[in-house]
Amino acid sequence: MKRTLLSALLLAATVLPQLAAQDSSAPFYGLTLSAELGGGYTMGQYYQSAGTGNAYDLGVFSFDYTSPYVDFGAGFRVTNDGKYAATEGWMSKIGNQYFLLDEGYTRLHFGGLSFEGGFIPARSTIDTPYEVFLNPEARATLGMAITYEDSLIQYQSRWISVNMSSSNTYDWAPGTKWSDKGVNYRLIAVKLGDLRVGYEESSVYLRTFDANYFLSPLPSILTNTLLTQGTNPWTQGGGSNDNSLMGLFADYKSGPLYTEAQFLVDDINLNFLTTWWDPSLYSSNLDKFAWSIGGSYKFSFGTIGFWHGGATAYTYEATYSDSTSVNTIPYEYMYLPTVVFNGSIIDPRDSNVGFQWGENAIAFRLTYDYEPFSGTPWEFQLSSHLEYVIKGSSSPDNPWNIYSTWSDIPYRIELFDVTPNEVLEQYLILHTGAKKQLGDFQVSVVFDIGGDFNSPQAYTPAGPPVQSAILQPILGNNKLLLALELGVRYTYSLPAKAL
Repeated sequence: MKRTLLSALLLAATVLPQLAAQDSSAPFYGLTLSAELGGGYTMGQYYQSAGTGNAYDLGVFSFDYTSPYVDFGAGFRVTNDGKYAATEGWMSKIGNQYFLLDEGYTRLHFGGLSFEGGFIPARSTIDTPYEVFLNPEARATLGMAITYEDSLIQYQSRWISVNMSSSNTYDWAPGTKWSDKGVNYRLIAVKLGDLRVGYEESSVYLRTFDANYFLSPLPSILTNTLLTQGTNPWTQGGGSNDNSLMGLFADYKSGPLYTEAQFLVDDINLNFLTTWWDPSLYSSNLDKFAWSIGGSYKFSFGTIGFWHGGATAYTYEATYSDSTSVNTIPYEYMYLPTVVFNGSIIDPRDSNVGFQWGENAIAFRLTYDYEPFSGTPWEFQLSSHLEYVIKGSSSPDNPWNIYSTWSDIPYRIELFDVTPNEVLEQYLILHTGAKKQLGDFQVSVVFDIGGDFNSPQAYTPAGPPVQSAILQPILGNNKLLLALELGVRYTYSLPAKAL
């Protein structure tokens, strides 16, 4: 693994500078330093009990350097919002502060080709809050990305180090540390004027890095089948069964209009072909899907958008268990392979690699963005959205939820019927934020209000084997959601200098 990872880095470091030496289309350098201080109050979050809240302070610091061919930068924050424990012992004595690394990257670029590596957030180019392959609200992690774009083709290959040398252990296997786990995401799109149509995929495997998935444009399900299955001389990975998620997307952007649609299939089967061709080839594997659809339009009074996304039950889950282990191949599509950490429920939007609300959920969001008094000294940025989420029981690291095996599940496609008379969480939030630029300073305020009705609690089924926690909505467990945050950011930019 180390050799293949080093080879990829050396390739990028050797080829891109040679290409860059032939180009002079970007003649400027720039350095930007930024610091933000602020604070706020939250109540009703997933990691908080009903009726409890806490005040917190916040500091965010970053720098970014840009040049014709090389960019680099880093950013981190320190806060005590209660979501995570103090980073070091002495920080518990000053209000339980903890550090969170936002990014630390190096980017090489030449024309439409770029290579990026470091501690980076994994993002796609599809503009929707409900992206089904790469959650736009997820945290940053170690990764690399190769991107290319011209007038016809857009290509992105991204490696995400989900877990590497973790010191944490599984709740269902005490003493067993979280497995190394990598994800490779790929997008290949064709541009037809204002329309873009493409293919997306993600591969999940229990090793840190796999050069085949990162460098080869071969569809991942073929890479998995041809290189890791069977007993031929080229078989690798010990016959490991990597997981492949595949899908299609289309988006359209023309003037003030933007629309998009996505469809993801987890663990594809070919029943739609084999049923009529040869019934004996029929597979009773479950059908697991995720989807998104939405768009926005810029009017003279602001930009209005409507977005919808969802995922059926068991999508993104680990799928293998036996009589000795509840999760024999822990390749759940999550940054954190658990729903509970240190006794607190993890916000799914922090942990899901794909659709931010995870499996067995649908979501709707109405957005509004505007710049009142544009072009005057009173100009400021306004952003708001109203979101409604319906979510059932979920168990990303406990295959098949309350069932022992997929063959026990009564329906091939399940949504909101995982358990008998399933209670559903209903989450409603109104978010409003405003920013005002005052010279080198920016003042911001964010306010959220809403309710989390039938909020979930962690439930651990009886063994054997030892089980991992399942999140189940609890009837009557209602929470008032409140959040208020104030901040002041100072940005200093050195004057751009021409070559």
